[in-house]
Amino acid sequence: MLPVSSTTRDLIDCGETLRLASDFLEGELLLPEAAAVAAHLTACTCCARQFAELAVTITALRQLGPRLHLTNERFGGWRQ
Repeated sequence: MLPVSSTTRDLIDCGETLRLASDFLEGELLLPEAAAVAAHLTACTCCARQFAELAVTITALRQLGPRLHLTNERFGGWRQ
């Protein structure tokens, strides 16, 4: 889980939103951070579009992952 500074809990910018997007999709953010990401995505169409693309990519990788037998050795230390 990525930490969010107390100054960004209520209002976060595009960069912070995109840094938190993966954790948001995984449900790994605390409620204040998740609310800040959701509020930003509601207000920013650019981030919302990128977030939607990330969600599609993550869903596709999850579906392919078991069939590809992804391993750390195959990807030089890539984390699952």
